[in-house]
Amino acid sequence: MFQTIKTACIVCSTVAGTLITSHVQADTNPVVDVFILAGQSNMVGAGDPQNLPDHLAQFIDPNPNVMFRSWLNGAEYGTDWGPLEPRGSSNFGPEMMFGNVLSDVHPDRTIAFMKIAYNGTNLACAWNPEGCGLNLFATLVETIDEWKEELEDLNYTVRFAGFVWVQGEGDCTALWAATPYGDNLMALIDGVRTAAGASKMPAVVAKVNPRTSSYPYVDVVHEGMDNVATNDPKVATVTCKTIELKADDIHFSSTGMITLGAALGDTMLGLDPFGLAEEFEACPSDLNVDGEVNVLDILQMISEFGPCP
Repeated sequence: MFQTIKTACIVCSTVAGTLITSHVQADTNPVVDVFILAGQSNMVGAGDPQNLPDHLAQFIDPNPNVMFRSWLNGAEYGTDWGPLEPRGSSNFGPEMMFGNVLSDVHPDRTIAFMKIAYNGTNLACAWNPEGCGLNLFATLVETIDEWKEELEDLNYTVRFAGFVWVQGEGDCTALWAATPYGDNLMALIDGVRTAAGASKMPAVVAKVNPRTSSYPYVDVVHEGMDNVATNDPKVATVTCKTIELKADDIHFSSTGMITLGAALGDTMLGLDPFGLAEEFEACPSDLNVDGEVNVLDILQMISEFGPCP
């Protein structure tokens, strides 16, 4: 009964808001909610459709509800705003399932992803707003501006809704890079928010978890990520400890990319990226009570409850 009342209230308030503002919005362009996705190799994506179990294949089908542009390792893939799909090579990253989660929960919204990622890079230098070496932050800002203009040329009003950061491996190898990770991450998020003109834009950070001896400072990087999330209510982290990796123990497997995308999407929705002031409850975790949180729990959740919330 409470749910019925709540739904009725939402409908009434929506109708009332439409009556009050319709004369203002009648001549405006449609709004597109833009999410910026950035990072290194696990954002570039090493997911291979050929290695994806059949029951997960639907999650990498082209998604016409999300527009997509990508710039990967110095090359721009595609020259137009096509549907979200594996582009360039057949590989995919977390964006596929991330897009499924957002568009399933909000099918009425127009969504676009800007993905900028580069293999083997660190935050201490390459992505640092101060810039050194390969200045990817400058590339990020320039690309955001360019693609924003393209969307405006398509008669959209651009609203930046969220930032997703999948990176950290490049800073886990050396203490000089790992120690200031929290400060560097906050500077990056602030810089992206400034570039987007959205000072309170939500950000979700994946706590990547390479498991080889070549990355001895993972815990230091994770601590920096957690500190940023603790001090900014619009930043949240996603643990990757139970997400499946490839044999190299560094890169997420095809199934792992689906799991990561689902976790990023659920966490982003909890930060209210569309400005709806709704509180989304976290999805149940170990749904099948097997002692692990993995893609099987996500599939069972979708089957029994539908997408979050």
